[in-house]
Amino acid sequence: MPPGQALIYVVRDGGFIYGAYQLFRISLDRRDYGPLAEGTYFVFPVDPGPHAVMAAWKENVESIQIPANAGSIYFVSVQSGISWVNTTALSDEKGKAAIGAAKMAVSE
Repeated sequence: MPPGQALIYVVRDGGFIYGAYQLFRISLDRRDYGPLAEGTYFVFPVDPGPHAVMAAWKENVESIQIPANAGSIYFVSVQSGISWVNTTALSDEKGKAAIGAAKMAVSE
């Protein structure tokens, strides 16, 4: 982790089985980083302060605010529904397990 920064992991870790084929567009603070497929994650080094993580699919958009503190690590889960997307914060234990079972996504 860069000194004085925090890390935000955004992981695609389940949800509705048929939604596994949907690619969610992930953005951080309104900057689009590209699609996130099932079993993949992004990691973002960020400066301290509030940050907005957004997941979008078609007309469905969900976001979560992360109050990043320097030296901290945050985990955000992105899951699919029948026709929706859900973003939630994960505990360190669940977040590390989700990242360990996933592969890093490539941003556009």
